[in-house]
Amino acid sequence: MSTTFTLTRFFTLAVVLAALVPAPARAHFTLNGSRDQAAWPSDNRRFFPIQSGGGTVRPIPNCLQIAKGTKQTIAAGSTQTFSFEIGNHAKHVGPCTAALVDPTTGQSTDLGSQADCVNKFEAMTITIPPTATCTDCVLKVNVMATHLGVSNAEYYDSCIDVDVAALPAHSRALAPTAFKYAR
Repeated sequence: MSTTFTLTRFFTLAVVLAALVPAPARAHFTLNGSRDQAAWPSDNRRFFPIQSGGGTVRPIPNCLQIAKGTKQTIAAGSTQTFSFEIGNHAKHVGPCTAALVDPTTGQSTDLGSQADCVNKFEAMTITIPPTATCTDCVLKVNVMATHLGVSNAEYYDSCIDVDVAALPAHSRALAPTAFKYAR
């Protein structure tokens, strides 16, 4: 047998094995308007998980450590929907949680959770507590993708820089009170 024939068989086998063995996913999702989207606007790092069972992970493991992005102003007491940018059509199942974080103190306020926010809705809907106000805060969304099983979950986070503006005094009585704001 010639060397060319042996190399051809080797490469054919390598191609077949590559097709049969699933590679770790390389791109998933991030919040539109997030720090991670701003940090890596034209490559897949913005979609990488922060923890994975063997796949590629984002080079910065906590979105709070990524440079600030464009700030959004949202009203205390309002309900907001933040959409995801989906990479490689990877709409994973799994729970999503949101928190309002003060990066200078590290204090956070739980804003609730939503089942399958990426897979079912491609967005996370949250209600800002009516008494919450802050400048230079961060809305942080965490997703535990369980498409490979709970014991082999992939974890994602995405941060949006926000100012939360106070409601006018006459509106506070009508504001939703689903979440308590703890300082």
